[in-house]
Amino acid sequence: MKQKYFISIGFVVLIGVIIVLVFRVTSLQKETADNNQKLSARIANFESSINSLNKTIDSLKEQVPGLGEYMTTIQLHMAKLWFAGQAKNWDLAKFEVHEIEETMEVVANLNITRKDVNISSVIQSVLNSQIPDLEKAIQEKSLVKFETAYEQTVITCNSCHNAVGHQFIHVIKPTSPPVTNQKWEPVLPDQETD
Repeated sequence: MKQKYFISIGFVVLIGVIIVLVFRVTSLQKETADNNQKLSARIANFESSINSLNKTIDSLKEQVPGLGEYMTTIQLHMAKLWFAGQAKNWDLAKFEVHEIEETMEVVANLNITRKDVNISSVIQSVLNSQIPDLEKAIQEKSLVKFETAYEQTVITCNSCHNAVGHQFIHVIKPTSPPVTNQKWEPVLPDQETD
């Protein structure tokens, strides 16, 4: 009789454990389903964000100036640099070299290659050699050194143009100012402006 009693109690306990486990498994399944739904919603939002970012990136790529626009900017500042140097306006020359340097840094970071010539590397080379020579000549206020450094920079530009098959782009020292609304000579603080 004792044995039947223990078997009955064991059976009741077993059924109780099974019921508790069934409820726990059901609860975990519901919790898992809820978490899966939340995760699916987050993944959908994430995918939507990625698609939106890709569209924005594509739009920005279309708005980025091409290499020609950067080269034209460099050419304008090179011309202005020439006239600033010829007028011995070393402050303006220093400013123009800095503008050239900024634009070249952008081009160097674009990783552009044309006809197996890594233009970004060539630009980086100019930044490491010709630009410091120009800066040194300006700092020393030496017109002779300035003209030499300027000429070397122009030669390097034309070498790159030739290497990529753009011999038709041949830069020279400017013969007339690129803008007519700028004074090239140094302006002293006590001088009147026109």
